[in-house]
Amino acid sequence: MQLDEAIAALSRLVETQAGSLTPSAMSQVTELDRAAKAVPPDTTVIAEVREWFTRNLPLILPAVLEVAAHPTVDTAIKAAAQVAQGQTWHEPGPERGGGEIE
Repeated sequence: MQLDEAIAALSRLVETQAGSLTPSAMSQVTELDRAAKAVPPDTTVIAEVREWFTRNLPLILPAVLEVAAHPTVDTAIKAAAQVAQGQTWHEPGPERGGGEIE
C-alpha cells in the first residue's frame, strides 16, 4: 500500500468511525499527512498524532500506526538519523551486495 493510500484509508475510517470527533480527527490526519511527507518526516508530530488517537479514538489507532510505520516514512526517518550521526546510507546495488552504512 502506498503512503497516500494508507492516509486515504485512515481518512475514510475517521469519516465513518469518529462520530462527533470527526473534525478534530480529520485535523489530526492532515497533520499526520504533512508530518509523514516532510523531509525528513516530523517524528514529533507523528508521535503527537499517535497519542491523540490513543487517547481519543483507540479503535482507529492501528490505521494511524500503519501510516507512521509505512516503509517510506520509516526509511526516511532512519536515513535522517544516520545523517544526524554522520553516517551515509548506500542503496543496495548488485555490485555492492546490498545496502550498507559507512
